[in-house]
Amino acid sequence: MRKISELSTDAGLDVFVELTPYIANIATSETLNAELAAMAETRTNAIKSKFQQLVFGADVFSRLIPILLKERRADVYGIISVLNEQTVEEIAAQNIMQTMAQIREVFKDEKLLDFFKSFVGTAPTK
Repeated sequence: MRKISELSTDAGLDVFVELTPYIANIATSETLNAELAAMAETRTNAIKSKFQQLVFGADVFSRLIPILLKERRADVYGIISVLNEQTVEEIAAQNIMQTMAQIREVFKDEKLLDFFKSFVGTAPTK
């Protein structure tokens, strides 16, 4: 997987250009945003024990994964394909374990995640 922090400016900007439509589709998903809003209602001080953390994590997983991997599957494939320099068709046809490993790698690229997180909560300007 290509890591943003390891790319030249030109290559990195090309990757951002390719990723942006997929990220935008996921970020503007009404279903996803509704689930995230519902999860935000959970008070973190109510989750005290390790078991409660595990239950909350399982709840997050069970609510978000179906949205990402069913409703937004094409966007997830698009992100993985850009970062791994593969076609969407290659991603769809490869072994599921390889795809899962690639998804984990996306979430390990802190610089990439930081870039897109930096826009969350940014109010529109005139």
